[in-house]
Amino acid sequence: MDRSVRCSTLIAAWLVVWGAIAAPVAAQPVFFDDFNGDSLLPHWVQPPPTDWEYNVGDGMLNVTRGIYPSSPQTPKNVTLMAASIPTLSDFRVDVRMGWDEGRGPRRLGIGIAGGAYIASMTYALGGDPESVPIIFVGNGLDGFPLPAPTFGLHDFVMTRAGSRLEFYLDGSFFGSLTDDFNLDASVILFDFAGPYPGEQGSFHIDQIRIIPVPASGMIWLSLVLTTLGYRRRSVE
Repeated sequence: MDRSVRCSTLIAAWLVVWGAIAAPVAAQPVFFDDFNGDSLLPHWVQPPPTDWEYNVGDGMLNVTRGIYPSSPQTPKNVTLMAASIPTLSDFRVDVRMGWDEGRGPRRLGIGIAGGAYIASMTYALGGDPESVPIIFVGNGLDGFPLPAPTFGLHDFVMTRAGSRLEFYLDGSFFGSLTDDFNLDASVILFDFAGPYPGEQGSFHIDQIRIIPVPASGMIWLSLVLTTLGYRRRSVE
C-alpha cells in the first residue's frame, strides 16, 4: 500500500475512534433550549417586564428593546437573563444567536459563570459614529476583540478543557485564553444592551446547548470545529 494512502487510512481510523468516544458525550446536553413555542421556559430568570420588550416566535427569542434604566445619565439600556445549569468542570457551549442592523452603543453577549465570569463572547458596537462592530472574547479578567461578521445569525462556541478556554465563530477557531479562576460553571447568561435614546435593532437567540466534555474529547472537538462549518439560518 502506498505510504500516503496508508497514512490517510490510519488518520481516518483514528478519527472514527475519537468520534466514537466523543459522540456519546455530545449526545447528552445538560442544558438545551431552542425557543420553540410562544413564551420563555421557566428555567430562565427573566428581567422584570418593565426592563425590556421581547417576544418568542419562529423558534427564536427576539429582544426588540431595552427599557432599563432609561436615564439621561446613561447612554444605553441594559438587560440580563440567566439560568442555572448543572455544575460543570470542562464544557462546551453552543449558541446560535444574531442581530439586526442597528446603531450603537449596543451589545449582545453570552457568558458562562460560577461565582465570576469564566468565559464570554460578545457582539458589541460603540457609540462613536466611527465605531466598527467587534466580537470580544473574555475570561473575566482579560480578553481580546476581532472584527464582527455582518448582521444575521451566527454560531458561537466556547469550550474549556483544564485551564484552556477556546472560542469558535461560525465553525472557525476564533482564539484562546487561559482560565486563571478554575471555577466550576453553574450559570449561563445572556446580556443585551441598546442605545438610549434610540433604537437598538432586534437581537435573536435561536438555540443554546451546553455539553460536559472530558479533556480527551476536546481533541476531537477542536479538529471537527476547524474542519467543518456550522449550518446557519438567516433571519427572515
